[in-house]
Amino acid sequence: MSTYRPANSSTPLASSHDVARTLPIRVNPARGFGDWYVGPRELEVPELEWALNRGGSVMMSIQEAQAYAANQAAEGWRLPTLWELEALYQ
Repeated sequence: MSTYRPANSSTPLASSHDVARTLPIRVNPARGFGDWYVGPRELEVPELEWALNRGGSVMMSIQEAQAYAANQAAEGWRLPTLWELEALYQ
């Protein structure tokens, strides 16, 4: 499970092994949605920083991930959007 944090956040993570950084990228996770989808298709995703789970903890449910991100919200953390997840995948 990765959790988004703005790359320009002033709070450093424990070590560089705990994070992944993505470069700005144009992504389109909606390419296979068909004509029914009327939302944005392709967006520019800025540089992002992600907290990594390298197998040190159990998988989280979406509710647990939301609670975790909410606890980190004061430091700029939140769950990623679909476009941000696509950028991480790319």
